Amino acid sequence: MDGKSKSGAAAEVERRIGLAIIMKKFLALFVPILIFFLAALLQKKFREDNSTEQYVKVAGEMILAWRSRVYTSLTNVAPIQSKIVYGEGLKLEKPEIDSLQEAVRAWFLAYSAGTESAYLGFRLPEGVEWEWVPNATEKLASYFVRGKVFNSEELQDNWFRKYGHPDRLDSFIPASRVWLRLSPKRREETRQNYIRDFGPGVVNPKIPAAAIEQWKQIAFDSSGETWFKEFWTGYSLADTQVQVYKTNSLPMLLVDCDFGEDFKSRSFGVDAGLENIGIADLHHDSLIRWKLSYADILKKTGNLLIADIKTLVNQSPPESPRPMLLRLVFLEEKGRWVPYELAMGSIRDIHNRYAFW
Repeated sequence: MDGKSKSGAAAEVERRIGLAIIMKKFLALFVPILIFFLAALLQKKFREDNSTEQYVKVAGEMILAWRSRVYTSLTNVAPIQSKIVYGEGLKLEKPEIDSLQEAVRAWFLAYSAGTESAYLGFRLPEGVEWEWVPNATEKLASYFVRGKVFNSEELQDNWFRKYGHPDRLDSFIPASRVWLRLSPKRREETRQNYIRDFGPGVVNPKIPAAAIEQWKQIAFDSSGETWFKEFWTGYSLADTQVQVYKTNSLPMLLVDCDFGEDFKSRSFGVDAGLENIGIADLHHDSLIRWKLSYADILKKTGNLLIADIKTLVNQSPPESPRPMLLRLVFLEEKGRWVPYELAMGSIRDIHNRYAFW
């Protein structure tokens, strides 16, 4: 190779090395910028998907769709038989189907009839033994002195008027969390605001003596003091599923069962399940439990006969229609289905009442 050719080859090598160095510098600068922009786009998408505006939009569309459903009378439960899906090798006899329909009717009437007997007929069916959960009596007594964290401003305000007093604000559960952080001036302002909104207060609120009567009073208060009269007005048969099966082991929690896209998540975010739907398992807050637990029944009979029910109930305005879940267990010695778990679809809109359990 002559000198000229060697010089040209060297120049080409230098050129390629120079390009490689430039490309390396370019990538070192460009890649972080690209990552930054991708992260910004993902963050923007996340904000859009989880924004208040998106939430309101999706929730509004969903509620409108629910409102457009055809709703069946709560007293007409016979069509529910057509929605039963049986587990392998299982079939209910007519008495068991009749009892199942009666249990569903009692459920519906508990939140619509507006009487104490209708509510207790569902929640504490005659002849089924129950007991208080640990610390239940303390929680009952605390309700009349300290209140609770209510899911509704209306229920909260009613409690203040019925049991509250401005001199006890520091002990109320909703206020005690922030009371210590308030200055003396701000405490007095809060006290005056309370008097303005709820009156001078109740010195000696009327508290039932017996624990069961206290529990009934709390249920009554939670219903808006109507025993849930016309709270539910109908149910959507098209959105009703009944899964009947037997198991010889402890059953999966109701909220973990597969009821389709509606209940894929327990969160409240717009990415949850049927977008804005989550699940509030009301039975976890109950102060009452049956003496026969799942484990007791399994030990006694060797299996559990279960009916898991999902439906969409229509509610009196301004309430929205709401998916509800109920688990019934068949107690053979009683010849009846008994409610063991209750949950509701929890969409964030305006609520005046919640199903008490």
